[in-house]
Amino acid sequence: MNKERGVLRWLGRWLLRLAVWSAVVAGLAYGASRWYLPAVVQRQLSQRLPEAAVAVQGARFSGLGVLIKGLAVAEDESLLANSPIFFAERVRVSYAPGKLVQRQLSIGSAVIGDAVLTIEYEKDKGWNVQRLGAVAGETVAAALPLVRVERAAVRVRRIEAGNVETITAVGLNGRLAAAGNDGLYGFSFQADDRLALSGSWAEGTLRLGDGDAMHRLRLTGQLRMPQTRILGNAWNVDDIELACAFDAESVEVERLAFLMGEGTGAASARAEFSREGAFEASIDLAGFTLTDAPAVDAVVYDRSVLDLLGPAASRFLNRFRPRGTGDVHLQVRGRWDHLREAEAYGQVICRDISVQDERFPYRLEQMTGTIEFSGRSLTLNRLVCRHGESEFAIEGGVDGFGPNAELWLRVVSGQIRFDEDVYRALGPEAKRLWFAFMPSGTGAIDHQYRRFGDGRRTRRLEVELIDAGVIYEHFPYPLEHLTGRVVFEPNWVTLSNVRAAYPDGRTVAISGTAAGSDDFSIRIHADRIPVDAMLLEAMTAAQRDYFERFEIDAGMASAEIEVFADPSGERPFDYRIDTEVSASRLVYADFAAPLEDVRIAAEARPGTIELERLTGSSGPGRLSLTGHLTEQGVDPNLPGVCLAIEAAAFPLTEAFWAAAERYIQPGMLKIRPYGPVHVSGRWSRNLPEAECAPMDVTVVCHATPLRIDGQTAGQAFGTVRIEKQRIRLEHFRIEQAELTESLAAAMPDRMRQAYEQMELTGRIDASVSTAALMLDEEGLGGMEAAGRLSMREVKSRTTDFVERLNGSIEGRFSLDADQTVQELEAFYQMEGFRLRGREIDRLSGRAVFDPNDGVLVSRNFSAALGEGIANGSLTVDIQGDQSFLGYTLDLMFEGLDVARLVWADQVFERDAPEERGKVKGTLSLQGRAGRSETKQGRLDATVSDMRLGRQSMIGKVLTAIQFREPKDYVFNRMELDAFIRGDEVALDRIRIVGRPFVFHGDGRLNLKTHRVAVDLVALGGLAGTETVILDSLLRGLGSAFWKIEIRDDMHDPTIRTISLPILQLPLDLLRR
Repeated sequence: MNKERGVLRWLGRWLLRLAVWSAVVAGLAYGASRWYLPAVVQRQLSQRLPEAAVAVQGARFSGLGVLIKGLAVAEDESLLANSPIFFAERVRVSYAPGKLVQRQLSIGSAVIGDAVLTIEYEKDKGWNVQRLGAVAGETVAAALPLVRVERAAVRVRRIEAGNVETITAVGLNGRLAAAGNDGLYGFSFQADDRLALSGSWAEGTLRLGDGDAMHRLRLTGQLRMPQTRILGNAWNVDDIELACAFDAESVEVERLAFLMGEGTGAASARAEFSREGAFEASIDLAGFTLTDAPAVDAVVYDRSVLDLLGPAASRFLNRFRPRGTGDVHLQVRGRWDHLREAEAYGQVICRDISVQDERFPYRLEQMTGTIEFSGRSLTLNRLVCRHGESEFAIEGGVDGFGPNAELWLRVVSGQIRFDEDVYRALGPEAKRLWFAFMPSGTGAIDHQYRRFGDGRRTRRLEVELIDAGVIYEHFPYPLEHLTGRVVFEPNWVTLSNVRAAYPDGRTVAISGTAAGSDDFSIRIHADRIPVDAMLLEAMTAAQRDYFERFEIDAGMASAEIEVFADPSGERPFDYRIDTEVSASRLVYADFAAPLEDVRIAAEARPGTIELERLTGSSGPGRLSLTGHLTEQGVDPNLPGVCLAIEAAAFPLTEAFWAAAERYIQPGMLKIRPYGPVHVSGRWSRNLPEAECAPMDVTVVCHATPLRIDGQTAGQAFGTVRIEKQRIRLEHFRIEQAELTESLAAAMPDRMRQAYEQMELTGRIDASVSTAALMLDEEGLGGMEAAGRLSMREVKSRTTDFVERLNGSIEGRFSLDADQTVQELEAFYQMEGFRLRGREIDRLSGRAVFDPNDGVLVSRNFSAALGEGIANGSLTVDIQGDQSFLGYTLDLMFEGLDVARLVWADQVFERDAPEERGKVKGTLSLQGRAGRSETKQGRLDATVSDMRLGRQSMIGKVLTAIQFREPKDYVFNRMELDAFIRGDEVALDRIRIVGRPFVFHGDGRLNLKTHRVAVDLVALGGLAGTETVILDSLLRGLGSAFWKIEIRDDMHDPTIRTISLPILQLPLDLLRR
């Protein structure tokens, strides 16, 4: 008993000592763990990750485990501080105490808190976690701890060109625990609401394989993206099922199934991780949505996704931008290092897809059909799609994916609208072509494209016009209801049987080809085209400005038009138009004389019109024109004209002359023919002579009425030739021309003033042997003419200056540009007329213009007045600056009957002639024609063989001084000296010698009023019959100093006698 107690006491003491020493040792180990434990942890992890850098900030025992702080893992030591792959703020692990004394750490479980795992992908380097070089030992299962994750985060990033982009970051909580001793682990993870994927979870099992065996993973779960997107995608994936096996070299997905939105997906795959590894996959997606715009539960391919895809897929998605719903059933296989040689089998079923080719951004929607994949080829199996009301069928395929692939495509539509959507889809060159033609309406298309493996391409677009419209920019005449075919090929366009139809019967047919902007030829046939505002608006500005000058009623045109490239390159195109126009009425604005029943045939080219013929009528007359017209002539602001004219019985009317007024310089052609004329010749205007011979138009008149200011001025016979810068008259005469006020308008200014003063009436005939009117830019450049002028019954209405003038003037004259006379010579002969009421039997002479003095001189003219004659000279100043013609007259006369000079013919005829005698003398007179107040001169006259009647003024004087009725008295001679000033005649000396009296005296006479104021002294008995001188003296003394005063009207004067004989009484006594 005691022995047993002693053993127990020893055992107790030993156990106590053991406990004490154990406590001491444990305390010492616990206290010293912060110095040696971090090195142990760091060494263990470095052995597991031999290619990584590991750092532990601190480690110590805590309770029954070890607390590790600041655990960092990076690719190398330089990145541990700032860019670790894994960093945990704290890791609490359980350990095996027996291993500690051996300075080894055996992890049984771990709690990871506040950790961040950064997973990065770089295209050239791959995933960063693969570069840590983890070692898998034979007892991998034993090395895995029970892991619980608290407030951890997983961050996935992408590095491209040195730029780091975060794809997503997920906050995780969960656990991984062994489910037995055979390497089976169960796990459960949840995404918290700190970061992305809140509400997502996954759970399942992971069986770690021993040796070469693969690890197997099975999980179920769901994915939520309520507040974030990963690579532009936001998915809510339910019923996720995954079964896969993997190791360090490959992964095999046995099954992957899930639901996303309305779609379901299933896939299986196998892939090797090495860069040279192979992969294959089977994908079945039903009801999935593909889009390039942000959307939930859809596959979104934004820039981030495109960067991860291969170049071929990226180019396809970037170009066509597909959107919509479809199914995918594909098997894909290939190698990572030869992705371009990957093969695909299966099909993509389009349920409701829209695409828009970036090279032709015309969106096609509601696409249905199948895309078949067979290895390295695909076939578009009659895809059907729509754009608005238009439906399209698409067929095509690709043989041999890659840069040398052969591609073919065909797009067919039975009806497509040529609208703004099509225009926006075109490229710059096609838009320019579209804008040039502005198509509208509908058509059918057949577009075929093929690219061969060697890079050659063919393209063909065939457009069948159904009911289209076109307005061509260079000739914007609207073509409506177009039918026909247009084929577009590279650098080549063909138009076949393109026709435009209109309700009013117009038709336009177009055909031709175009090979680029510098090689094209288009032919247009137009029929029954109205010549209206619509056609004018289609012309170029220059053409429109020209043709707008024409007013066409009921015009209809037909044309053959050829449009082709301008070889000079100066214009966008060249053209030739053969046209025929008919119109009921045509008026040219620049010559607004209407033509009726017009027919035109012409050929038009840029800048010129070749007029094959233009015919029309004006009343009974017909007109025909041929020639050419240009938009610009020598003066670029005016058109050029070169026309051959033929007109028969063409009437010159008021409308014709109103139109011609603008082409006639002021003062030109004041005498104008009215009525039918015949015209022929060439009308040339504003063109060089090398292109058109000078103007030469012949106008033939035959009894054509002439008018001046609307009044008839005779009839014209003969030829008028209108030439360059002159108008000529040939064999021209004017008959029955009445002298009226309007005739003055056709005279030079000085002649007109004299004519208007005299107000002549009567009739003249003019015969022109030659005449020419020279023209210059300012109008009349001069005139020369030769001919004969016959006058009949010419009379001055106001002054009675001349009456019953009959005769002729024959000669020639010339005027310069300002109507100044340069040359004038005329022979005149007048017969049987009255001048100032005095009968002139004949007047003849020659008048010549003296250019030195600027006067018209008629020397040695002669006149016959009964048995008397008069000779003299007349000078007329026709170039002075006075308003009226100045003249100088020197006249010698002899044998003139005194009665013709003293009395006007009307008085002479009314009363019996009471004066008889013959007059001889001279007259010098000067003044201005038509201005009687300007004349002045001197008259010296002697009348012989005088006999006076009782009622003559001298007879009345004798009656006044006698106590008996006088009888006829005979005078031997009368002498008269007078000065003339205006209408006043100053009778300086009057001496009348006769029997029985002699009159001496002076006085004044007004020729205008016929008032007289004469004082005479009558002496009797001095007739030369007294026998002795004394008797004569006595008689003189007895009858001298009778003063006679004659006043008032010379035809009925008032006569007063004053007896002044101082010896009357003594002599009377002697007589007794």
